[in-house]
Amino acid sequence: MNKYIPFKTTYERVNQIENLSFWCSIIAALFIFANWCIDLYDFNKLEGYSIDFEKVKESLKVASYVLVTLFLLFELIGKILFNEAERIKREDLIDNSFGTKYSDEKSQNYYNNDDVEYGILKFALNTYESAFHTQQVLKGMLLKSSVKLLILSIPFIVSIYTNGGTSFIRLLFEISIPIAYLSKVIIQIIYFTRVRGINTRFKTELLSIKDDDNLELTQGKLLNPIMDYYNTKAWANMNLDEKVFNKINETTSAKWQNRKKSLGY
Repeated sequence: MNKYIPFKTTYERVNQIENLSFWCSIIAALFIFANWCIDLYDFNKLEGYSIDFEKVKESLKVASYVLVTLFLLFELIGKILFNEAERIKREDLIDNSFGTKYSDEKSQNYYNNDDVEYGILKFALNTYESAFHTQQVLKGMLLKSSVKLLILSIPFIVSIYTNGGTSFIRLLFEISIPIAYLSKVIIQIIYFTRVRGINTRFKTELLSIKDDDNLELTQGKLLNPIMDYYNTKAWANMNLDEKVFNKINETTSAKWQNRKKSLGY
């Protein structure tokens, strides 16, 4: 079956911006490390070299500051584009769940719940499917993000420690990237924990409404985890790793079909 995802292009732009941000942090870390090496070995004492290492150090420092600034700028642009991608995705979700026409283009074969009639139940199942995938992707992202944090933080922390905070501006720039990556890991852990809890509630509520004839009560039970999931997504404001998603998508989709079948839908 052909799959069409109208918001895919916007997410790809987000990924491109985030890649630029990542490489800015990598190169900035290398420049900081090079500066630390020059300080450590005092190359100016070496004879036979016409290079002014003080100028090299200053150039590397300025370049690293520019790269840190670009890193923060790309992070901001990525967040803005991510919010736009999420808006388009939400409109498509509503259309797919209720048969409305908010989006200009509709997704095809993106959700795996086309056998369910339009309404709150389909909205809940679509959201549960999204939350189910989100949990699996976040689980795969945690180790990757922790490794990034560890590797990229070392040059900056070593530089801060050896320079003893001699310059507030230097400290501000050099601590920015480690703090940014640390905050991402913390947010991912909280995000994962909350989504895992939401998925448990989805499972519980979808089982409990099967014998419930009270439509208003049913809608209330399903809307609670739905709203909690989208509130959590808005709080985290985090793009999921495309490589992790693609790697586990087929397996996760199969697990989702088994989960849905076990719930009787």
